[in-house]
Amino acid sequence: TPDGTVLVADLGGDALHEFRVTVSPDGGPAIEALRVHHVTPGAGPRHMAWIDGDLLVAGELDGRVHRLRRDDSGSFVTVAAVPTFEGAVGESLLSHIEVDEAGRVYVAVRGRDLLVVLDARDGGLAVVGSVPCGGVWPRHFARVPGFVLVANQMSDAVAVLPLDAEGMPGVAVAQIPVGTPTCVVPL
Repeated sequence: TPDGTVLVADLGGDALHEFRVTVSPDGGPAIEALRVHHVTPGAGPRHMAWIDGDLLVAGELDGRVHRLRRDDSGSFVTVAAVPTFEGAVGESLLSHIEVDEAGRVYVAVRGRDLLVVLDARDGGLAVVGSVPCGGVWPRHFARVPGFVLVANQMSDAVAVLPLDAEGMPGVAVAQIPVGTPTCVVPL
């Protein structure tokens, strides 16, 4: 966190656990549990990203992106929550979430096989649009100059989606064969 603590998503408990990691007197790590932040029941927090001091949480189980802000007590409270698609959630599960320099938020939706773009500038949260992820079961993605690389786990490939001038991904222009990719880390 910007406060120097660590947040751990507890998907089944609908909570974020906050810890402080320091060095113990013997030189090893000392982990101090600070607090538990409860999110909306049924959200299933999965991945998180920061924007302007607020925490964005991908709700794997409710299909929503939640915007949380610390209150005066240090607890996170929900200031906005937006569904990333229309209709019942069913087997549609959010996975990875990232924020770019312009305040656009990208989140992958497994089951519907989408990459959704939201606008989170000025304290808001609104869906801008979505595109097919170029495969099946987008587990993770990475933005690189001009493109988004999507690890489509059940397609055994990383899809290459071009980004337009507004940061919106387009239709996949290439596939990189990789057995069950689950993470993309640009070097």
